[in-house]
Amino acid sequence: MRSGGGDQRTCAYTDCALVCSTLATFYFLLAWKREQQARYLIPAGLLAGFCYAIKLSAILVPALAGLFVLFERRRSLRLALASCATLAAAALATIAPWMIRSYALTGNPLAPLFNAWFPIPIFF
Repeated sequence: MRSGGGDQRTCAYTDCALVCSTLATFYFLLAWKREQQARYLIPAGLLAGFCYAIKLSAILVPALAGLFVLFERRRSLRLALASCATLAAAALATIAPWMIRSYALTGNPLAPLFNAWFPIPIFF
């Protein structure tokens, strides 16, 4: 092992965790589709939000999960919005702490992204 610097192997673990969380989200969405029970939307939302906690670029996972729910419930707008709200609330439970932390540290809830929207003197 090299002396000094960080260990480059840890990056692979976050990528594996992201893949695992994404697949678990998809599993719970498929279970929700098959069983038609809203209880599956809560773990799907928590896992989708955890994908964002693992990597900021994985914000697409909760967004795509929401689109999946809206598409599956497209026949009833009221039911679609209620199901999507359940998923979004669960996802927000794991996304919000990271956005609050980013806002407290930098003034930008989406830091280090969208610096044009939230001008911060320390980011260029």
